[in-house]
Amino acid sequence: MKDIVSWLEKVERKASDLYREASRRFSQDRPLADFLEQMSAEEDWHRRLIEAAAETVDRHALDEARVLLDAKTRETVEGPFQEAAERLAAGHLTRREMLETIAATEFSEWNDLFLYVMETLKGHSRDFQRAAAEIETHRQEILDFFQDTPGARDSLEKLSSLHPLWQRRILVVEDHPAFARLLQTILAQMGEVVIARDGAEGLEEIRRGYFDVIVSDVEMPVLNGVEMCRRSMAMDPEVRTRFIFYSGTRKRPHLDFFATEQIPHLPKPAPLNRIRQAVSEVFEHSRTAHAPPPA
Repeated sequence: MKDIVSWLEKVERKASDLYREASRRFSQDRPLADFLEQMSAEEDWHRRLIEAAAETVDRHALDEARVLLDAKTRETVEGPFQEAAERLAAGHLTRREMLETIAATEFSEWNDLFLYVMETLKGHSRDFQRAAAEIETHRQEILDFFQDTPGARDSLEKLSSLHPLWQRRILVVEDHPAFARLLQTILAQMGEVVIARDGAEGLEEIRRGYFDVIVSDVEMPVLNGVEMCRRSMAMDPEVRTRFIFYSGTRKRPHLDFFATEQIPHLPKPAPLNRIRQAVSEVFEHSRTAHAPPPA
């Protein structure tokens, strides 16, 4: 958690500084300059919230990690900021490049990790509720600006093109609410994500409908993930090929079950990109398994 909080604080500062400097660079373009100045102020407020979160981590010695930052996630967020800052300093940053930087970063995992940290450390406190509402407003302001500003729509279309052409279905079975929502967000571009709070709810969802991938914790109340999987396999043996266990369990019976049934197991914590990769691998396995034989 400390690693994520520290990284978020750095990114929020970098974003605020870039938007402020870009506002000066595009001062002749009043609508864009005002928009960037507002963005800078909002990112600065996010930074102050993260600083307060860092104090909470230190004060209560909280360092529980359910997910890790991987190099690809860092590069996805930091890379465009770094490139834009360098081009801005050299006097070469164009209006289009600035808009593309905003599109590439503001709808990445950056703000989703921010909300995950806030909810984990603050629960559903007033601070979290305000932060969640503000992030939603922040994103809507960006979409409204892109839709209403000549020359910005290309960047918006580029952003929209990242969404899938059809919706696969992913079931996330996880009893930690904040982490379940983070998984829901990071997997949303890969398909429709349904959340179940324990193995019993997960089993009911599997009974009700088909899921291309089932990402499940193991240690949960009511019904654990391994027993949920066993009962699912009793209904449909093929369902085991669509399971991924994401859990910190070290219990030998659980590990033996994963090995015997050949079900992928990602130990917690794992990098965000590794979670997405595991889901993609199950998608790909399913696609090749059901592909027609060659002529």
